[in-house]
Amino acid sequence: MTQKISNLLRIMLVAALFSGFVISCKDDSPNGAPADINEFKVAIPENVDLEKGGIITISQEGGKITTSDKIYLEHSGQLTLCNITEAGMDHFTFSVPDNIVTGTYRIHVGKDGKRTLLGTLKITIVARRIPIPDGATVYGIIETTDGKPVANVVVSDGENCTVSNADGIYGLASDKEQGYVFMSVPSGYEPETAGVFPKMYQRTALSKDVPENISFTLKKVEGQDNFKVLFFGTCILQTEVRISCSIRNSARM
Repeated sequence: MTQKISNLLRIMLVAALFSGFVISCKDDSPNGAPADINEFKVAIPENVDLEKGGIITISQEGGKITTSDKIYLEHSGQLTLCNITEAGMDHFTFSVPDNIVTGTYRIHVGKDGKRTLLGTLKITIVARRIPIPDGATVYGIIETTDGKPVANVVVSDGENCTVSNADGIYGLASDKEQGYVFMSVPSGYEPETAGVFPKMYQRTALSKDVPENISFTLKKVEGQDNFKVLFFGTCILQTEVRISCSIRNSARM
């Protein structure tokens, strides 16, 4: 009986030591218990148009986030480290690496050995910034792979339609009820592809009153206006057969 009690105490002691070790590791790690998010008074926009290698500026109050801290962008479970290049009492700025692609990211701040979630942000990687048309909640540019704008391309959200202007820019006053925007591919062009699927539509990701950039790229192709059409059909031949019957009645007297 004494041996059993001794073994039980031994197990409880090992478990307590292991638990304390795990908690200690968590507290020393950037992935540990987060700081109080309320201490970081930040205003994160829902989306930002960003050129590759650009910078993002976030408003803050009280200057809690400084240049000695780190910003992490989380997307699909992967973390990307960003350096804070400037910080003041009312804002901070961080540089975004070239490998960041268009998508919705969770923004964390690493401070004092702890990582705290600040909010989410949709980042749209663009070749260049474009003006937002008046009243548009969805806007973008239609251009070729070599950067030339394509005019008169029809764009729709499933309820409303518009066309791109001479600079390839379009704008839709969309409620985003359908959750996507698509273009009608004009003659002489082909859309880019993701595998075997044409990239001629994209899903919306932000609130209905927040403008978001949804742009498309087209490839110029030759010969689409010179083609032949072959028609195939089935011909059914019907034959009418008439059978004449002659009935003779013979009467014998």
